[in-house]
Amino acid sequence: MRKKIGLVILIGCLGLLFLNLFGNEKINAASEKLDKDSSVFQMVSLSKIEQKTGNVAKTALKNGESINYDDSVQVKYQLFIPDEMKRTKNQTFTTNLPYLTPTSKEPVEVRDENKNVLGKWEMITDDKGANRLSFQVSDFFVESKQNEIDIEFIARLNSSVENKKQTLTFRFETNKESDLELTVLDVPILDRSTETKEKSAVKGSEKTRPKRAAIQSAEAKKANRENKAATYSIKINTVDAEDHSRPINGMVSLYSYDNLSDPIRLAATVNGQVTFTDLPPGKYRVAGGVSQVVGYFARKGATYFEVDLPSANPSVTVEYLRGWGSVRLVKRDEATNAVLPGAEFKLVRNNPNNSQEVVKEGIVSTSKGFVQVDQLFIGNYSFIETKAPEGYILDTTPIAVSLKDVELVYPDSTSKPIFFPTNMKTKTNKKSDITMSNSLFPDNLDFGKTKIQNTRNETFTATEYGVPTVGKVVIDDSRSSGGWTLKVKQNTDFFAADGSPLVNTTLDIAIGRATNTASNLPSLVNQVVSLKSGIENRIAVAKASEGTGTTTIPLDKFSLTVPKEATKKVSQYSSSLTWTLSDVPQ
Repeated sequence: MRKKIGLVILIGCLGLLFLNLFGNEKINAASEKLDKDSSVFQMVSLSKIEQKTGNVAKTALKNGESINYDDSVQVKYQLFIPDEMKRTKNQTFTTNLPYLTPTSKEPVEVRDENKNVLGKWEMITDDKGANRLSFQVSDFFVESKQNEIDIEFIARLNSSVENKKQTLTFRFETNKESDLELTVLDVPILDRSTETKEKSAVKGSEKTRPKRAAIQSAEAKKANRENKAATYSIKINTVDAEDHSRPINGMVSLYSYDNLSDPIRLAATVNGQVTFTDLPPGKYRVAGGVSQVVGYFARKGATYFEVDLPSANPSVTVEYLRGWGSVRLVKRDEATNAVLPGAEFKLVRNNPNNSQEVVKEGIVSTSKGFVQVDQLFIGNYSFIETKAPEGYILDTTPIAVSLKDVELVYPDSTSKPIFFPTNMKTKTNKKSDITMSNSLFPDNLDFGKTKIQNTRNETFTATEYGVPTVGKVVIDDSRSSGGWTLKVKQNTDFFAADGSPLVNTTLDIAIGRATNTASNLPSLVNQVVSLKSGIENRIAVAKASEGTGTTTIPLDKFSLTVPKEATKKVSQYSSSLTWTLSDVPQ
């Protein structure tokens, strides 16, 4: 019986070797900019926000539907920047923002799921006095070459819209479904005389919006006018419960002290802040609603913060909890699919800057083969095997898992983890006998580049960072005897991109001094192996009583000889090598 372990290594040589004749061909670059009329704003949707709960409606508003004059809506723009569009730092895109004013008056950053800043948006006014949405890309976005961006914010009808029943057509400058026709329903107001005064005092910005209320009696209105007194404010901060310096946007409600069924005010925080102004003296209660940041949760149960006005610097801090998620690996036998207990792993977090940090070490697979870590936040992670189950081969290949907002649960011990293919993976192991899994084969042999000539043979040495490329074959034989044979083969000639072969080349591998942990070296180790296309060559042979333990065979140099007669082209040439370990001497 003969067993082979094969490993195919793709090598791009002569164009990694780039046989560049420094020709005069011109490369036509793509146009640096698209048609000026094409828009990166693909589509926009408006979703109504429930006044009492602060929840965003699950479906977007459609033509013919209605909103109340004092409603808030969630606006979502989808941007797509094509690959062929030239990108520059501080590049800015704008689009029409009809009849709407965002609750945020300051620029707002847009981040991806890894908290990288993609850019910032703000509302601007053009020369004709029309509102426009402006988005400026970040340096990170330019360098990352991402294509898609979602901009979400809370907005209300602007001052150009009157409080009366009417039909408005929102004409957005987007590529898809650009027009939206809605019916605006009027709402009763507290004091129209006050509203008129406030409107006349504000120019060039959104006028103070009347609040929904029951129609007051003439006596109540007169009392209000006669007893106007100083008004007060309550500042609300919405933050990460674990880090109060980190703002978390959410919906907050203001109630009178004795009536918790209908909020007086409802607002979305921007950069974690909102201030309720023009409040008469009295007792109030503040409650936090749904978080507008994925992965965060409002505390369960009704939590109210009491404020008695007037008071010194009245403010309330509403905390949002980070959701929990779990990642799981199931360890199995590669051949039988049986679960494998006793494997040991560590879990690392893969940061956006390509660095890693260890989250947990010494995680041992259970009797069900489970390797699981709980109470994690959104992010990308990897399981790395540090100890194989007894009788199996260690495989340190990282297994990537990720946590997204849909996989997070409320942070409580009674919450059960949610598993999807993204946060639960399976890893298999082979039983140990004889392997070369710890070998270091060069994955890219770079022989440089040269000018085409046909007057002399040329020999090139593969280098990396200016020094010869090296490798090693590590053969782990846990058997008591048996022997083995190590071979290598160049599978084909070197081929150019158009399929033209570079024939009669010779790839020489210089073999270094072999070592063995059990002082049981193989009896045959060749010093140089010369490869021709399609021919298998022996590197080392261990007889039945040799080669047990770990044998390390250095690969000291890779040299490629190209005959002068070979037909050459300006191209990249490539071939591949197959390394074969058989469990018998040959």
